[in-house]
Parts: sequence; structure tokens; C-alpha cells
Amino acid sequence: MVNRAWNVPKLFQFFGDELVNFISKIDILQNLEEDSMEHKFKLSGKSISALSLAARYTEIMQEEVDHWFFKLKLNPRVELFVWRLCMNTIPTTDFLFYRRLADSNLCQRSCLEVENMDHYTATCLKLLHVIRLLNSWVFLLPVFSSFSDCIRKLKLISVRNPFLPKMYITFLFHSRK
Repeated sequence: MVNRAWNVPKLFQFFGDELVNFISKIDILQNLEEDSMEHKFKLSGKSISALSLAARYTEIMQEEVDHWFFKLKLNPRVELFVWRLCMNTIPTTDFLFYRRLADSNLCQRSCLEVENMDHYTATCLKLLHVIRLLNSWVFLLPVFSSFSDCIRKLKLISVRNPFLPKMYITFLFHSRK
């Protein structure tokens, strides 16, 4: 670049006609002090539904979890697990099936339901069985309807008793292994 414009003769030294024409069509913003990576985030390769799902769980992570999550003093591996839950990066069978990495999208714990993030964190029959068992021992964990509901209710519970969310999250972590 020369004086905030493309140096076309210099581009011809390294590239062909077609690529030089393409490069020279890119506008150079005069008011920027330095280069920025604007296309890195725009062309992520994700579909619109994947971007909206990521935005949903990112919003949950930023608004709901940030304030109370670190007060639980979880094991660092469990903290990473919760972060991955909130960022929707846990490879559920539904995700693996969609990517053709699994033969079925049903829960591996013989629930005969699609294993997505909501099922994995709130509605799995094996998970509900454990919650009923814990409630019979007077732990009083609520039953969640979705992952968002799980995060919201765990936040409310953590105010009264930080042990219950810690126990629930740790159970989810160990059940994933």
C-alpha cells in the first residue's frame, strides 16, 4: 500500500490479473489506524441456526452464569465443562448424528429420546431418576425443563445453598464420562 491505496504494480509482481483486480476492489478505510480482522468473525462457516443457538447459550453464559458461577468454587475441569455447556460445545449425540459421526441421535442412556443440550442437562430419564433419589434424601433439587431453565434455577438456588448447584453440575460432569 502507498498513501492508503493499493500499490497495483507491486501486486502484479506477486499475483495474476484476476487476483489483482479482486484485491484492488477491496476498499481501504482511511480512518483506521491499523488493520482489523473483520472477516474472521463474519465468515465463520456456521449456519444461521448454529449462530443463533450459539448466541442463545452465549447470552446465558454472560448474563446468568458470570456472577454466581465462580462463587461455587468448582474443580477447574468441572468449570471448563460448565463453560463448554454454556458455549454449546459438548458433543451430544444429536450433534454427532447431524455431522454423520454417529449412527443415531438417541440418548446413549437408553431413554429413547433425542440427546440434545436440553435433554442432557434437564430431561434425561436417568438424570431425573438421580434427582428423584436425591430428593428422597432431602436434597430438594428441582426438575428442570430445559438448559436455560436449569441455569436460571441453579442461580436462584445458589443464593440459599451453593452446595446444591455444585453437586448438580459435578454430577453432570461425571455422568458425561
